[in-house]
Amino acid sequence: MLYLSIGMTKSLSSLLASLPLFKNLQGMNLDVFTRDCQFITARAGDVIFEDGAPADFAYIIFYGSAKMIAMQNDRDTIMNFFGRNRILGAPLMKSETSVYPLTAIALEESGLVKIARKTFCEAWLKNDVLALELDRQIIETLQAFQKSKAMNRSSVENRVADLLLRLHSSQPKELGDRIMIRLTRQDIADAVGSTVESVIRVLSKWTKENVIVTVDHRVELKNISRLNEFLGG
Repeated sequence: MLYLSIGMTKSLSSLLASLPLFKNLQGMNLDVFTRDCQFITARAGDVIFEDGAPADFAYIIFYGSAKMIAMQNDRDTIMNFFGRNRILGAPLMKSETSVYPLTAIALEESGLVKIARKTFCEAWLKNDVLALELDRQIIETLQAFQKSKAMNRSSVENRVADLLLRLHSSQPKELGDRIMIRLTRQDIADAVGSTVESVIRVLSKWTKENVIVTVDHRVELKNISRLNEFLGG
């Protein structure tokens, strides 16, 4: 269940201004981007939007994280993970008849700005800086999907390394080498198409080798070069 946050001490404009997405729009009046928008919160496991529902809103993650899932072969398959500064549903906003093709679920307590389609099309997409960043995020997501498909026959180590490196590269650089998305062993296993036991063995080995450190379900990459070796880099 999603909750409208009514005790906010900051305006939506000031929240947006603090996101890396808007760093190149400093000094600009951001109120035009917040018309008919709401700040909502979600608890872990809450559905943000559901597969097949009308795509009337886009969402930008202010804090927390989410996963996108699809039903495949009678089971939920994780298609991707998203953290702070990422926009959900952007490609669907141009058509009034669009429906969400995937289900978005909060991985932890999260705060999101819910953006009405009209505002998204009339303000966000018409701003050159934001439109460019939106295109970059969309292309990055498609490339990640294609790469994960291409690695289906790779070893579990290779697939986990690829996932961690992709998540690391997709987040703002100022966040450092700690992936700020809450990842359970089960989520990682589902995302790479493996078992929890296999993923635990890989992560335990890398922890002993000081390749990664995990604190509160967040993975910090201590040796990126070592992870790249699994991808032939």
